[in-house]
Amino acid sequence: AIVTQGEPAAAMYFLLHGIVDVVVKPDGSTEEVAVKVLNEGAWFGEVALVHNVRRTATVRAATAVTVFRLDLRDFNAICEGFPELRERVSAMAKKRITSLRRKAVASVVKHLSFRRQTTATLLSDPSTCPEGSVGSPNGAEGSPQSSTVAPPTVALV
Repeated sequence: AIVTQGEPAAAMYFLLHGIVDVVVKPDGSTEEVAVKVLNEGAWFGEVALVHNVRRTATVRAATAVTVFRLDLRDFNAICEGFPELRERVSAMAKKRITSLRRKAVASVVKHLSFRRQTTATLLSDPSTCPEGSVGSPNGAEGSPQSSTVAPPTVALV
C-alpha cells in the first residue's frame, strides 16, 4: 500500500502515472470496502494532512504507478504563500470524507443484505452450495483456492 488507513500522515501524493484503488475498513469491520479508483492527475492523502488526523483510507496501486510525494512540511510552506490553496484542498478533503463515509456505509448495508439473502437461500436449498464446499450435497470439505499476484510497482519521484 502507498498509504494505509490508520497510520500517521506525513505527506500527500500526486498520481503522475497509473491507477490506484482507495479502500476503507468501516469502524468495527474486518472487511475492506472499495470506495474509489483514482487515475493519472488525481491526488490523495490530503485529508489527513489538512485535518491533522490519521489516514482515513488505504490506497493501493492497481497498476504500475508513479507518484509525487509532497511532505507535510513542504505542504505547509506552500500554503503559507498561497492560503487559498489550503482552503481549496481543505474543501476537497471535506467532500472526500463525506463521500468515503457515504460509500462505506452503503457498501456495508449492501454486503449485509447480500449475506442475509445468501444465507437464507443456502438454508432453504442446500443444493445451491458450490460443489465441494462445506454443506454441498456431496458433503465434501471445500479447500480454499489462492493465487499469487505480483504487487504493482510504485515509483516515488
